[in-house]
Amino acid sequence: MVFLPVLCAGAEFFGIQFHYSLYPLAAFYLLLALPQLFLCIGGTIRISPKAKFGWGILAALLVLSDRGYWVHAFFVNNHLLLGFYFTLSVIGIIKYRENRQLFWLVIAAMALATTSLQRNEMAVFAFVPTALLMSLEDLDRKHYAAFLGTFLAIAFGWQFYRVAKLGVGGDIHGWGVAQVG
Repeated sequence: MVFLPVLCAGAEFFGIQFHYSLYPLAAFYLLLALPQLFLCIGGTIRISPKAKFGWGILAALLVLSDRGYWVHAFFVNNHLLLGFYFTLSVIGIIKYRENRQLFWLVIAAMALATTSLQRNEMAVFAFVPTALLMSLEDLDRKHYAAFLGTFLAIAFGWQFYRVAKLGVGGDIHGWGVAQVG
C-alpha cells in the first residue's frame, strides 16, 4: 500500500487502467489502521487495551458513517489516501517508540513521503510525525538518518522524475504524485 501512488503513476505512464480498483482497498486499510493507531497509543496515559480498541472501533464507525468516506472510497481522488498514509506514518513512529526497530521508521518514512507527495500542502504535514520522532529522548542518530534518508530519497526522487518527465518549464505545482500522468 505504501507504493500505491507510485504504482498508479507508473500505470498511467504506460497507459494501464487497473489502479482504480485499489482505492476501495485503501479505504478498507484505513478502517483497519484506526483501531491499530489507538492500540499503539501508550506512554503515561493508562488506558486498558480493550478501551483503546473500543475507541479505535468507534473512530472507524465514525469514518464509516461519513458520506465523504464512501465517495472517496470509490472515486479516484487522493483524500482517502492522505488519511491512510498519514495514519500509517504516525503508527510507524509510535511502534518505533515502543520497540526501537528500524523497520517501523522505514515504514513511517515511506508513508510520510507518500503523504507529502499527494498534494501541494501536504509537505507541511511531514513535520508532525517528524516532530513526534524528534521528541524521543534516546533517539538513535543512525535510525534518524535512515528515516530522513528514506523520506528524502522518495520525495526528491519523485521530484527529479517529474522534472525529467515534464521538463524544467513543465506545469509542475507543488509535490503532487498525481500530477504526472
